[in-house]
Amino acid sequence: MRMTWALLLVALLISDSASGAAEEVPSDRYRRLVSTYSQAFELGFERRSEVTAARFRELFAEELSVGSLADIGDAELHEFFQAAELSRGGLPKGAYDPLPGRIHAELERRALATPEESQRMFGLWVQWRRFDDARALAARHPGLDVESLPADLGAVPVSSKPAVLDYDAPPTSITVRSIALDRGPRIVVLSHPLCGPSERAKQDIEADQLLSKHFVAHSTWVAQPEGRLLAEIFAEKNAAHPNLPIRPMTHRADWPTVDEYRSPVFYFLQDGVVQAKVVGWPPEGNRDAVLAGLRKIGLAD
Repeated sequence: MRMTWALLLVALLISDSASGAAEEVPSDRYRRLVSTYSQAFELGFERRSEVTAARFRELFAEELSVGSLADIGDAELHEFFQAAELSRGGLPKGAYDPLPGRIHAELERRALATPEESQRMFGLWVQWRRFDDARALAARHPGLDVESLPADLGAVPVSSKPAVLDYDAPPTSITVRSIALDRGPRIVVLSHPLCGPSERAKQDIEADQLLSKHFVAHSTWVAQPEGRLLAEIFAEKNAAHPNLPIRPMTHRADWPTVDEYRSPVFYFLQDGVVQAKVVGWPPEGNRDAVLAGLRKIGLAD
């Protein structure tokens, strides 16, 4: 029987009570947070995020209650940043949280920020689409092994309206392009250029005359926000499938239709309302389920 997320959290808290009785050393609490995060995978992304955030608040209650980050010791501050990055980077719908940035800024003030910590912070800024903060961080750390970002775009705010990032490779400019989903039949496909099942789906759909016709005319393929733009990878894959390009979302919160974090997932909408959803593309394909979804929105009759 699958354990509910609340029961799992209680079980994890109890299981650590014995080890928590001994004096903890820096990095031990982070290890325990990673354990919680890993064990909660079966709950799905949203629940896993809630369990991880609750565990973070329990393990780092002392740091969260201090009046100033300057009052936290060096070793504890490094651990606090690692934990905040893990917990806050996976918030539901990719919500922005200022805590990791504040901790990293304190590490920088003490000249203690490691290249790995700065890379992780850069990734969070990119994931949160705060490109100006990402560029500023890279400028403060010359030689940091991160992607170069075009200088023409600052922060992309959450708008709650579907939009994607459009850019070339390497990205010399980034354009925010709105996607209209509120009129007529539309198909949204959550995908990723490095996802094998997504690649199989594209190949099968392009080889199928009926599916290809409707997907070319009505589908939008999107990838969830990540800590890297992966411009070259997107460009290579989109060149191979020019009629079904994948573009990264602006923010998860801008795509309320998308409620999954695996790929591929097919959403069939009519006038903005989801009528059917198909998850996955096994080796044998998923044609019948996709055809049923198309019929739900008045296509493929």
